[in-house]
Amino acid sequence: MFIFLPNKDKVFEKFFLLRYTEKERKSLRQYTVKYDIESYAKPGTDISQIPILANEDADEISDHISKTIRAASNDFRMSFGLTGEPNLDWIEKFDKYFTKKRVIGLLNKSDPRVASNEFFVTCCAFGALLGKVLIDMNESVNWLYDCPFWESGLYDSKSGCRINIFYWAVKKFSNYGIDDGYRAKIIACSEFINNGGFNRSL
Repeated sequence: MFIFLPNKDKVFEKFFLLRYTEKERKSLRQYTVKYDIESYAKPGTDISQIPILANEDADEISDHISKTIRAASNDFRMSFGLTGEPNLDWIEKFDKYFTKKRVIGLLNKSDPRVASNEFFVTCCAFGALLGKVLIDMNESVNWLYDCPFWESGLYDSKSGCRINIFYWAVKKFSNYGIDDGYRAKIIACSEFINNGGFNRSL
């Protein structure tokens, strides 16, 4: 039982690592939480030029993420009294609700062996909504699908950066990212990629 918030890698290990198939484990570069943003391609590279999953796999992941966004949107509207479509206000509402105490409670009551445990569902819902809001705010950003679905990220064709959005959600529920402020984080990310990302002029 957690008394204090665990580090981000411990959260990932406990609730995500057991969900990979043996084949997926072998393809992982690491078993730890990824960076928020990575340089992924030459700036200006269109997403059509990026190697992606086979069409049938990409369609399945796309459908799963779309369903997750719809379900999460409905849950947020009911739980937080929100209206309209997901936006920065929604993210801030969720962020402020999940204090350290509530996150510890969520971790402790969730059994990682159960596929539908509340922590896993909540974490993935937050990651999917983070992705939707960032895409809605930035025309050059699109989903970059991968298996399993939480390995999907966002790709920004303007800067050539990949945004590991589901890993942002993992960090929210750890001692690493609990106080990051995700509204500000999305705004900062948008400014970063619109200024050229890692290849911006100095």
